[in-house]
Amino acid sequence: MKKVLLIVPPTGKWMREDRCESPPNSTIWSVNRPPTRLAQAAAILITASYECKIIDCPSENKGWKDLKKELQAFNPDILFVSTVKKTIEKDIYACLMAKSYNNSVLTILKGSPFSKEIETLEKYKELDIFLTREIDWSLLSVLSRDNLNKINGIAYKENNNIIKTPPAGFENKLDTLPFLARGLLKNELYLRPDTMEPFAIILTTKGCPFRCTFCPVHINTGNKFITRSPKLIVDEIEECEKKFGITNVLMGSEVFSLDKKWTFEVCNEIINRGLKVKWSCSSRVDLLNYEIACKMEEAGCFAINLGIESGNQESLDKTNKCFNLAQAVEAVKILKKTKIRTYLYYMIGFPWETRGMIKKTIDFALKLDGDISDFYLATPLPETKFFTDAKENNLLLKNTDKSSYDYRFNNPHLTYQEIRKLQRYAFWKFYMRPNYIFRTAISIRSPRIIFRLFKMVLKNLYSILLFQH
Repeated sequence: MKKVLLIVPPTGKWMREDRCESPPNSTIWSVNRPPTRLAQAAAILITASYECKIIDCPSENKGWKDLKKELQAFNPDILFVSTVKKTIEKDIYACLMAKSYNNSVLTILKGSPFSKEIETLEKYKELDIFLTREIDWSLLSVLSRDNLNKINGIAYKENNNIIKTPPAGFENKLDTLPFLARGLLKNELYLRPDTMEPFAIILTTKGCPFRCTFCPVHINTGNKFITRSPKLIVDEIEECEKKFGITNVLMGSEVFSLDKKWTFEVCNEIINRGLKVKWSCSSRVDLLNYEIACKMEEAGCFAINLGIESGNQESLDKTNKCFNLAQAVEAVKILKKTKIRTYLYYMIGFPWETRGMIKKTIDFALKLDGDISDFYLATPLPETKFFTDAKENNLLLKNTDKSSYDYRFNNPHLTYQEIRKLQRYAFWKFYMRPNYIFRTAISIRSPRIIFRLFKMVLKNLYSILLFQH
C-alpha cells in the first residue's frame, strides 16, 4: 500500500481553493477554512487503497521542523502539496525536504490554472509534477504516472524534458465524486467566527454563468452552472452531523439560488429529514426573493454572502455585475425580514475610482448595514478581463524581481497607500459604530463567545492596520 502525505505547508493561511488566493489577515472576517482540495484528493485516493494523511500546517500551528518530523515518521511514497502563486517559492521547500529523505518520493504541486508550471519545474529539480486541473478521478492516473501525456491540465518531467499538456476541461459529473475525507482533518480547527463551532464545506454546485470582469471563476470551474444531486448533498450533510458532530455547513457554490427549483429541492430534502443543520451560502442580489429566502430559512440557512461590490452604479456597470443598486437594497431588505444574516462584500480601488467614489461605497455599506461587511482591494487576478485591461493600459505593478506581474496596479487617481488607508477607514467606520457593537453583542447569548468574537475582530482589525501586500 503506497502512502500519500497531503499538506498545506507552513507558509501562511492563504486561501488555496482555486478561485480565491486571499492572503492571511486581509480582511476582518478571514475564516480558517478546511483544506477541501486535500480532503477531496484523499477521498479519491482512499478508494484506490492508498494510505493518506493530511497535515494543514498553518491551522495546526506546525512549522518546518514539525513537518520534517512528520515526513520522517510517515515516510510517504508521494508528497502532495497545495500551493498558491504567492507561496510557490516557499512551498517548494517541502518537496526538497521530502527528497532529502527519500529521493524516489513523487512530489506533486497543486496550484491554480494560472500558475507558471513550466518555469517552476525548470527552476526546481525537487518537483516532479505540477497539477493545475481540478481534483477528480484523473488523480489516480497522475499518481500512478499512467499515460501522463494523455492527462490534460498537468506539467511534468520525463527524460530530462518538461512536458505540459493542454488545459483541462471541467468535471461535470459531480455526483461521481466521493465525500470529502473529513476523518483525516482536525475538524475542530475550522470554526464559524460568530459561534466558534466547527463547520464543514459541502460541494453543491460548480461554475457560474455570470462574467464579472474581476472574477477568475471561468478559469477555475467554468461558466456552465452544474448542480449536484440534492439527495447526495444532504447525505453528506447528514454524515457530517452523525459521524463528525458537525452541524454547521457552508454550501460550496458561487450562486446557490440560481436554479430555484433545485434550491427548493435541497431545502426540502433537509426539512424532510428533520436535520438541525445551520448553513450559509453565496448568491447574488438579483437571485433572491422573499419566497426563496423563507424556504432557505426554514431549512436552516442562517447567512447569505452577497457580493455588493460597490456603491457606485458606474463601477457595477464597468465590472459587468449586471444588477443595480436598487436591487442590492431590495435583497438586503428581504433577508432582514427573515432571520437570515447578511454577509456583504465590497471592492474598492478600481482604476477609474476616485476618493469620492470609494467613500460612496463606504456610505452605501453603512446604509445597507449588513451583519458583516468586508472591504477588499480591487485585485487584477491573472486571466480575468480586469487583468487584461490593466495590462493593456500599463497599470500593473511588477514584482521586486521584475520577472512577473504582481496583483497590484496603479490607480491614476489614488496611490496604493491611499487606497489602503481608505480600506482601513472603511473597516473602522463600519465596525466601530456603537450601535453595531451593541446590536452584535445582544445577538449573542454566550459571554464567552462575545469575548472571543470581539477579541478576534480587534486582532484582525489591528492586523489590517499593519498589513502590507
